[in-house]
Amino acid sequence: MENQSTGRKKKRSPFRTLCLTALLLASAAVILNQTVFRLRYVRIVGNRTVSPGTVAALAGLDGKRGFFGLNEDEIRSGIEKDPCLVFVSLEKSFPNAVTLTVRERQPAAFVTVLSQSYVLDEEGYVLRKLNRGESGLIRLTGMNVRDIREGERISSVNQQQVNAYCAVMGELKNQGADTLFTELNVSDPGGIYIISGDGFLITLGDAEEMRAKLLTVRGVLHYAESCSLPAGGLDASVAGNATYTPPEE
Repeated sequence: MENQSTGRKKKRSPFRTLCLTALLLASAAVILNQTVFRLRYVRIVGNRTVSPGTVAALAGLDGKRGFFGLNEDEIRSGIEKDPCLVFVSLEKSFPNAVTLTVRERQPAAFVTVLSQSYVLDEEGYVLRKLNRGESGLIRLTGMNVRDIREGERISSVNQQQVNAYCAVMGELKNQGADTLFTELNVSDPGGIYIISGDGFLITLGDAEEMRAKLLTVRGVLHYAESCSLPAGGLDASVAGNATYTPPEE
């Protein structure tokens, strides 16, 4: 009696077929991601002093990356290894281009802690140590510093001091008026004061309504300069009002 299995084709397992198909598709996806969908066009936006190449390198955006392998959290983490850079957004353009938008933190002030001076941006982030001979930055005084590290926000025993600093410096930067002043003191968050380049001591009170207060101060300083008033005191703790006190003779 002949063996019925002789000459009969062996049936392929459906599971084996499925696995083989999945493997082929995965291989094709990898090949496409590294060829057709490999990054070829990287546009950097928002950098001012840091080169596009440096930004791209920090983000890991090079010719070896595939379009579908981009991870925004990884890119953000890479960018922000540089204390001066902030990740803003990542825009993907199918099939092989991206636009990376960053923001550079700008020096605004410096603070001295244990004989070492550090440069801060207007949000209180520590950018670097102050360079020898560097000038043009507002001196921050009166802050009871708890911790200060490059790449992190300055920490104070009194958080309200940090908030006061940010309120004043942020508004000075917004108004483009930070070059008019030489010192900011936040020892008393309810009695903040600044000193102008002309020597006026200006009381700002607390951190509320800072925009209106500083606009008033700038107007009064301009008037004082035009009238050649001697540097004295200005009480601008009430928004919209500034009281001038002449210097003691």
